Amino acid sequence: MSLPQRYADLLASNGLDLQEAFCIADIALDRRSTLHAIDILAEDGATILGGDVYLMSSGKLRLALANWYTEALPGESMDSLARRSIAESRQYVTCFEGPDGEVPYFSLVVDQI
Repeated sequence: MSLPQRYADLLASNGLDLQEAFCIADIALDRRSTLHAIDILAEDGATILGGDVYLMSSGKLRLALANWYTEALPGESMDSLARRSIAESRQYVTCFEGPDGEVPYFSLVVDQI
């Protein structure tokens, strides 16, 4: 499965490139954009394997040392895993609270099988 073009466009227009700051070939989004990305991925039936959290303060991004992941349950269908991964990701992103004055950014790990 390739990633939806709308998802790629969202990353390109709203994302923060993590290459320079962390030498990671990935992109992070603010909470609102991440929730929009999750909606796009849900419409496509994608599975979100998990994600990492970064914190922005005074224009600087740092690792939050926080993350989440979703693993398949024994006997779980791929469709069920995809739906559960979307729900768990949405819940984590919605509820994550960073320290005062720091804005969370999230990078999603999406299954591309």
